[in-house]
Amino acid sequence: YLVLASPITVNGDYTLRFQHGLDGNIVLDNCGNEMSFLDSLPFTVAIADAEFDYLLGKTCFGDSVVFFNTSVGDTINSITWNFGDGNVSSDFNPTHNFDSTGSYWVTLAISDTGGCSNKDSVLINTYVEPPVAAFTVSSPPYCVNVPVSFTNSSTGQGLSYEWQFGTAATTNDQDPDFNFLNEGLFTILLTAMDSIGCTDSASANLSINTGVIADFLFTPESLCVGDTIQFSNVSAGNAIGVNWDFGNGISDTSSAGLNIVYQNSGAYTVTLIVQDSVCLPDTVSKEIMVFDYPIVNLGPDTSICIEEKFSLNAGNPGYAHNWSTGETTQTIVVKQAPQTLIVLVDNNGCVGKDTVFVDSSCPFFIPTAFTPNGDGINDEYKIITNGATAFRMAIYNRWGEMIFITKDGSKGWDGTFEGKPEEMGTYIYELQVVFDNGVSRVSKGNITLIR
Repeated sequence: YLVLASPITVNGDYTLRFQHGLDGNIVLDNCGNEMSFLDSLPFTVAIADAEFDYLLGKTCFGDSVVFFNTSVGDTINSITWNFGDGNVSSDFNPTHNFDSTGSYWVTLAISDTGGCSNKDSVLINTYVEPPVAAFTVSSPPYCVNVPVSFTNSSTGQGLSYEWQFGTAATTNDQDPDFNFLNEGLFTILLTAMDSIGCTDSASANLSINTGVIADFLFTPESLCVGDTIQFSNVSAGNAIGVNWDFGNGISDTSSAGLNIVYQNSGAYTVTLIVQDSVCLPDTVSKEIMVFDYPIVNLGPDTSICIEEKFSLNAGNPGYAHNWSTGETTQTIVVKQAPQTLIVLVDNNGCVGKDTVFVDSSCPFFIPTAFTPNGDGINDEYKIITNGATAFRMAIYNRWGEMIFITKDGSKGWDGTFEGKPEEMGTYIYELQVVFDNGVSRVSKGNITLIR
């Protein structure tokens, strides 16, 4: 038996050679023969050396560790893994899941056929945090069209979220607000997913009440000072009370139709508050515009002479004007008489009106025939006119002979010449008139004498 001064710690092939010891002793074989220094003895050292490496990965059920056995020893016949959490394995390259956060000493023990054994230990730290979905809901009551707030309290690593509200609506917001459009029982589902795809879900049931939705209508939509406007409550739900504020100092608690008169123009905000037995009250406000009736004054009736003209001003600049003549301007020029003029002035549907009659102060009419038969009707040929400062009318027969002349507009031709009746036929008149406004008119034409 040879005992080495120190153990061989490296596996490999070795050769033992014999030589004389420095102390003068020699090595003898079993027969007592001296071993020659030329003799040698080859041998192999195969030490059982336990070694391993590992790769840690995340799973939805804990940290998963794959172990790689790198032990040295050609005659290893026993392998034992101890994972430090109460679990063991005899696999050569095992995989183990750590389902809790902590520090674990993992030990690999090996032995060989020669009875040699060795161990290797490594401290492995695991961090296990599977997602846990959780949320809270804002305080009840829960009502239609009233936002419900959801507060996410989920835990996990790198979380993302999906909310389902028991309807077709979904969201990925962390803390959403949601309006339920219908009453009923709804199941709220929150799914939380971590960075490696692990999920957890939490749910809650919410009972949504109908609640009330305040609304009202009013007519007419275009309102004038002093007119009556009718308000109708068209709120949805089972209201237990209402409160009106019409913006003019008047309030009411009637749920039926209401008639209100605004005495002044302006913008008024009308507010309706509707109370519910369970849900919060609902409020709606609408703006009412009240307009003044335009004050229109065209002045008194008047008259004009031939070719005279004057302006009519309906006032109210900026409003819409509509005259009976078809004109749409604020001011028009009147040239014809007689006629009745009407103007409508519109202020956003509030219409003011005035009428004026324009008479002819210088009427002028030239007949084309007369019947001097003594029946008292149309017995004279007479020009109809007044307001004339000068007048001259002459009648000629067909031979050009003057048979009548007058400078008095009130006198006419009776169909005679020198006291004798003229024959039935065609005659010629010449007329010169100067009116009160200085306008002159000269006319010449035919007249027919009928008997």
